[in-house]
Amino acid sequence: RAQRGDHRAWGQIVDRFQNLVYSVARRTGLNSDDAGDVFQATFLALYRSLDRIERPEALPKWLSVAAARESLRV
Repeated sequence: RAQRGDHRAWGQIVDRFQNLVYSVARRTGLNSDDAGDVFQATFLALYRSLDRIERPEALPKWLSVAAARESLRV
C-alpha cells in the first residue's frame, strides 16, 4: 500500500521499524542526535526506494543494512 502512495501505510512502516533503525545506529556508538540523523536518512532512502522493494518480508534486513551503512558514514 505504501508503494501506491498510502500515507497511513507509510506511517505504519515507520512505526513498526523505528526501534530497529534507531537501535542499529546506537549500537554503532552514535549519540542520540547522530542516531536521529541516521533514522531520518534511512527512512528517506527507503521512501525513495519503495518502488524497488519486491519482497516486503525482507524489509527488516534492508533497513538494518541501510542504517548500518549510514551509521558508518556518519
